[in-house]
Amino acid sequence: MDMSVQAHITNLTRALELEGGHMSLADINSATIGLRANLIELSRLANSLAPVNQLPYDILAMIFKHVTATIDQNQFGYLLGEESYVRVGTSYNAGRAAATISHVCSHWRHTAMATPRLWTHVDGRCHERVLVFLERARKIPISLYLSTKPEALSKLAPLAERLGRLDVLLEESTEDSDIAMLTSCIAPNLECLTWDAYPAYCRGQPVPLARIQMLGGHTHFLKALALRHIGSWMPSNTFPCLSHLHMNFECEIDARTPDLLAVFANAPNLEFVYISQQRYEVDTEPFLADPVVLNRLRCLTLDCCPYAAAMDLLKHLSLPEHCFVQLHDVDIQQREGEPRPLAHVGPLRHPTKLDIVSAEDELFLVADSDTSGFWVQAHLRSGFHTWDSWLHGLPSMVALSSITLLHITIDSAHTFWSSVMRHFSVLTELKAIVEGQDFDLLLPLLRDLQVEGSAWDDSIEKCSSTIVDMVAFRARTGHRLRRFLLQPHDREASQLDGLFGARVNQLIESVDLFELVGHASPALCDFKMRDMWHVEGAEKYWQSHGMGAGSKYALLSEED
Repeated sequence: MDMSVQAHITNLTRALELEGGHMSLADINSATIGLRANLIELSRLANSLAPVNQLPYDILAMIFKHVTATIDQNQFGYLLGEESYVRVGTSYNAGRAAATISHVCSHWRHTAMATPRLWTHVDGRCHERVLVFLERARKIPISLYLSTKPEALSKLAPLAERLGRLDVLLEESTEDSDIAMLTSCIAPNLECLTWDAYPAYCRGQPVPLARIQMLGGHTHFLKALALRHIGSWMPSNTFPCLSHLHMNFECEIDARTPDLLAVFANAPNLEFVYISQQRYEVDTEPFLADPVVLNRLRCLTLDCCPYAAAMDLLKHLSLPEHCFVQLHDVDIQQREGEPRPLAHVGPLRHPTKLDIVSAEDELFLVADSDTSGFWVQAHLRSGFHTWDSWLHGLPSMVALSSITLLHITIDSAHTFWSSVMRHFSVLTELKAIVEGQDFDLLLPLLRDLQVEGSAWDDSIEKCSSTIVDMVAFRARTGHRLRRFLLQPHDREASQLDGLFGARVNQLIESVDLFELVGHASPALCDFKMRDMWHVEGAEKYWQSHGMGAGSKYALLSEED
């Protein structure tokens, strides 16, 4: 009769008790090896009975791919911005996860080794890992990250045909001679290219741009291109599939409107465009050309450029109605006719929400709807003292007749609101930060009013009588407010009697709902970004870090 495993173990235990003291070293080593092999086999059998190892191969492989994908495939794979030279894009962490999974047990290792897609995110800083991952990825195109000096770029050539994505971080500022590999390397499967470098210091007069053919002219399948701190050149390729374009120039590079338009004209399917550090002076002679049509554009961002240059570029673009345009940190230099009016673009034609913060030398304006928007953050340089005259022309720049939500600051220096307010014919909700000025709101459809006092004066107390008169007049004329929230920032004015005295009852009776919000509560009219500005797909290839965040109001727009 065959003995059970348990019986064999019992006999072995008894034999060791009886004869163990008489065994030679060779016999002990031989027995140890045999027992260790049996122990490994028992562990393998135990692992095979675990619920996770009862799953079919394709399900287990799917779990592994989910675990190693530290980001979703529809989100970024590389960090762009201030810290791109500090840490690798998070997608390359998947390589370390795959290596860890393959060392858990023999079954997991066999499954991982038979799943090529686990090994496609290759961190090129470790040469041995590159070779291992290339072998395990088999014939699947890989994503490769390289952090290297320009002279070491020749290592790319043998890998070119395997590349589906390439993220290069050059450890020194680039010279034009450093792009030889970029022009000659042919990568037929490449879909995403990041060419990143350390920023260089300004070295003198602006340098005009040359046009080069990247990747031997083979860019027909390229979908995403990021060129950061590039030298005095621009790509002249045709990009029929390009949807994401990111370009950041050195401060001495003279990137003009015709240069950018030439790139856009060769990429008719662009959806997301980011241009930064376009620091040229606008041509004194007007540039005449037909507008470049970008029918599929969803988001255009111009960061750190002259306001006049931004307007010059926008007037030469034909954009769809439903897209988002963002102008971050644009500067206005002292020049006759500046600041010029906003360019007439689609997002300004049918906005439903408007945010305006106007300080002495700075303007924040956001006009948007659920499907489009225009955002500008601009600074006035020496010679200018106010945006007041420019804002008088707001009705000719923005379709105010479609605005239902207005979020503003009313400063004592403003003179434009009385003439501009009458254009808000369908406004139903108003949020206003009042800074030392009386206000009178003759808006027939207004139903929801929220007023916040300035944090540095007693602005609400100053205009308390005007507030009661306005609310009472609206009630008498059939335009009663449904809700009125008021937040003074003066600690002493935290009680109704202290603010309105004997007229408290008249105020309360003139609105459906009145609430006095305490000064210690969160700011009633704070400015925050609305959700629609997180345009889906914008970070499919890169995460943007440290860009367009120039002030505390960089995320301007309140949250609904």
